[in-house]
Parts: sequence; structure tokens; C-alpha cells
Amino acid sequence: MSVPGRALDPKYLEQLDAMVEMGKREGLKTAFKMTVYDVNPAKEGEMSGFKQQDWIDLYLDKDGRQDLFLNAWRHVFERYKDNPAVFGYDLVNEPCATEGSKQIWEAEPRFKDSDTFQREYFVPFYRKLIDELHRVSPAGKWALFQPYHVPPPVHRATDFPCLPLSEPLNREGIVFAPHYYNDDPALALKRYTADAELNGAPMMFGEYGKATVAGTDRDLTEQQAYEKVLIDTVTEFDKRALGCVKAWWCGSRVFNKALEAKPHAVTWAVFYGDSPFGGAERKYIMDVIVRPRPLAIAGEVKSFHFDFATRTFEMTFIPGKGSSEIFVPADRHFPDGFRIVCGGLTLAFAPKSPTGFEVVTDSATIPASAFHWDAERNRVLVDSWGSASGEKTFKILPGLHD
Repeated sequence: MSVPGRALDPKYLEQLDAMVEMGKREGLKTAFKMTVYDVNPAKEGEMSGFKQQDWIDLYLDKDGRQDLFLNAWRHVFERYKDNPAVFGYDLVNEPCATEGSKQIWEAEPRFKDSDTFQREYFVPFYRKLIDELHRVSPAGKWALFQPYHVPPPVHRATDFPCLPLSEPLNREGIVFAPHYYNDDPALALKRYTADAELNGAPMMFGEYGKATVAGTDRDLTEQQAYEKVLIDTVTEFDKRALGCVKAWWCGSRVFNKALEAKPHAVTWAVFYGDSPFGGAERKYIMDVIVRPRPLAIAGEVKSFHFDFATRTFEMTFIPGKGSSEIFVPADRHFPDGFRIVCGGLTLAFAPKSPTGFEVVTDSATIPASAFHWDAERNRVLVDSWGSASGEKTFKILPGLHD
């Protein structure tokens, strides 16, 4: 886009339009993210296209580089400001992430230390981007922000890709969207919750899920260990009703090529093979991330959780007025059918049922007629929670009988 030596490519924006429309047809909303690793993809190394000096130059605004970055975003802000299918913008992906060993303030004396860098350079740049977004889109678009990333040696030593935030953004309409790829989600949530509270911002995980190595694909014991960490991670997210995005919904062609020279190459891809999509899935990943979860609930969700061992989904919520949607991957987790239990109502759904739900026990407060099955999108649709009030529990149980 607006990078030196580059020009705006209308075909690229048309491709974005098509992706937004595809998501909209499936009931999904889109958030765009600015990633700079591939500014010069001809160079070797995942992050080599944007070196530490490039980050330094960006935060020092050398040759007006911040305006170049902002102008690139402005094209997108303007294009989607009135499109309700676009949720928001992850403004800077993994800022300061490089393959070097120095902290950014160690590489540039003017940054002095972490607090100075955040206060005088990092946060002001974010504010600049957020203010322009709000100028172009006065309402309805969220600004997602991430903490700055540390060099790989610091990441390995601390188990975190970033250090705690010390300077709040002091802006409205923001979402804290950190990444987490390690194996202690409870610790991560404790740390990241403090960062979100500093900014008075809701939190979601913009990326999560450990990498896969070649050995995992061939070893069932390793797959079981990987799956356990992933289950622990999504359980911590779900019981707090946190949004999360599993990155790399693609094939692993880069991983496959790297194996020829680097046996310990890693991938985050959820499909095998060279094809970007349509290949066989890595079930030890997909069976965890494709789990029952609420998508849109009329009312206030307090918590939700899917127990993989018992195949039981439970959500506590306070009902409100309006319609609701719950994603239920029936073929994957309930090939023997499932039951819904809520407020005295029990409904049974047989595999491949042409008639939808059968009433097992009726309820005085929640009408059975309000529940429908969307077979194409694997969703339970609820027109209304009826006259139900106060905190309720919604359960999905495996099978048609106790």
C-alpha cells in the first residue's frame, strides 16, 4: 500500500471486499490487521522484511514514516466506515518484533528505557492512529491494540512475548488484543488483565495456540500433550467469556518446504499439505478450536465452558430481549445427537434430523417454538428467551437420553 516504492493496488482492496462479503454471508464480522513482516518478502526469515532499525525509524517518524503507515490505514478506514460487517482494525501487529537480541531502547539511546519508550513514542503513535480512525469512523469501529514485543531471547526467558504496559492510551473505543502462544494461560490472563485494566479496555486474544513441529504430526502421544495445553488455554478463555482468534487457517506449504532443510521447522497451520485450504485437518487442533460456543446472546453472558471429556457445554447468562445464536458443531462432537436444557425446557436433536428439535420437557417461561436448527451453519437459533429472568443456565448434553 503506501510504502516507499509501492502504490495503492485497487485489486487488493477488491480482494478485501470479497473476503468481507464471504464472511458476512456466513454471519461473521471482519477485523483487519496491519502486518509488516512481508514488506520485503524476498529476504529470508519470517521477520526479516522489517528489521529492528525499521521499527526504530517508524517510532522516530524518520522521513514521515508514521504518515505513510497512517495513510495506508486511511484507505481502509474510508472504504469500510459504513460497512457493518467490519468490526474494527488491529492497528499494529506485534510491534517491535524482530529476530535480534536487543530491546528497542538498547538499540536506540533516545528511547532510554521501557517506560520512556512507551510514554514518548509507542503510545503517542497508537493515539495518532486511533484518533484518525475515530475521525473517519465516528462510531461503530473498534481500535485493537497490542503490547510491544520483546526480542526472542527475552520472550523465551519470561514466557511472554511482551513486557507489561506502563502508559495508558487514554482513548475510547479500544480493545486490548494481545497474543499468547505458550502453555500457562492462567498466568497469561493474570498479566494481560492488568494491561487491559490499565487502559480501561475490554480484552480479546488476537492470536493464540502453540506451534506444531513435524514430530507432533507423527506421534499420537505428542498430539495428546499438545491437545491438553490447547484445551487448558481455551477453557481459561471461555470461562471468562473472552473472544479469541486461532491464527493460520491455512495449509502448511511453508512448513513442508522448510522440513527439507530444517527438521525442527514449526507451523501454526490447521491443515496438512501445500494447499492453502481444503487439505486434511489437524484434528488434534481442530477438535479443540471448533467447539460449542455462543456467538450472539440476547442478554449478558457470565461464563461458558465446553467439557471435552464429557462433551457437555454450559453457559450462565442473564436473558435479555432479542435473538441469540449458539454454534454447535454437531457432527464433530455430537454424532449421537444432543439435548438442550434451559429453564425447565429440554429439547432433543437427533443426528441429521429433518424436523429439528423434539420437546422432552416443556417450560412455563421459555417457549420450545423459539428454538431452531440451522443445519448449514451448525447453529442453534433462539428467537426469544420468553419470560425467563434472572441468571439462567443453558446446557448442551450428548445423546438423546440421560
